[in-house]
Amino acid sequence: MNSSLMTFLDKAWFWVYLLFSLSCSDQGDITEVSSTRESISLSKEAKQGRHVFKDGSIYEGELVMGKPNGYGTRELVNGNIFEGQHKDGYSHGHGTMRYKSDEKLDRYVGNWRSGKRHGFGTLILHDSSRLIGDWKNDVFNYGEYQGSNGVIMSGQWDSEYLKEGTMRLEDGSEFSGEFIEDGLFGHGSLLSVNGDRYTGRFQNNEYFGSGILQKVGGTVFVGSFKNGKFEGYGILKEVDGSIYSGAFSDGSPHGDGIQSDNSGVVYSGSWANGDKDGLGTLDFGDGTSYTGRFKLGLAFEGVYDWGDGIQTDSYQDENGNWLDRE
Repeated sequence: MNSSLMTFLDKAWFWVYLLFSLSCSDQGDITEVSSTRESISLSKEAKQGRHVFKDGSIYEGELVMGKPNGYGTRELVNGNIFEGQHKDGYSHGHGTMRYKSDEKLDRYVGNWRSGKRHGFGTLILHDSSRLIGDWKNDVFNYGEYQGSNGVIMSGQWDSEYLKEGTMRLEDGSEFSGEFIEDGLFGHGSLLSVNGDRYTGRFQNNEYFGSGILQKVGGTVFVGSFKNGKFEGYGILKEVDGSIYSGAFSDGSPHGDGIQSDNSGVVYSGSWANGDKDGLGTLDFGDGTSYTGRFKLGLAFEGVYDWGDGIQTDSYQDENGNWLDRE
């Protein structure tokens, strides 16, 4: 995964974190001074009135026994305004909180319980990004984040982070699976915009550990990854039908491995940086073979067995042509 994608992900998670770090409830001391246009009887019949909270916030609407109960509007001391249902002085039921004191948040529209967002609701930012779904005790629990930049994150949330679900990135790539607590990919599947698909584990949003990479052209790798590259043991099947199984380092065959191609030729031996390098045997599948040293992918010094009892001291030139040493 390239550095630009990592930078983009950092920004995306920052804005989601910001949504949760800002206070959105109407919690506060509900000790109050009340005045109404008519006296409140001990019956629970709602009356229209004005209610001043101890913290200075002001409510106008339905009152029962001196407390906000029913529909009304409350202006908080920070300028935020809640309009909707109340119960015993708290936002309770359906309502809208408009955030006048914050440069990022615009409004929350949805259900409340005891002054906290609870139930289905939508939190909207000034840039039109939004969280839509289920809330529990002022915490987003399940639903979808829709970013104004095209990012969509959907699934089960844990506090400010998506815990399990799908994330569609700005470039069209899509991850589906688990997320770890700091907002990074855990185990899952990443479909890149170019059609490549990786399924397995991630570390710092890079392929890491056991996984499968299926490239759009048909190349398939099954094995171990480190920092987004093949590392350790794996099996690589190329589009041309060749198959390599063995050790990898930094994305290329490195160490001991076996490669076969669709013509029946098999190489078994040492590799370095993706090339045959060191001791190895090249079996041509027709009874002939070469055993010896390789350098940068070419036979360098060894014995060519012709399969009829004749052996020659042979090597390959820079174009791959076989030559006998004089």
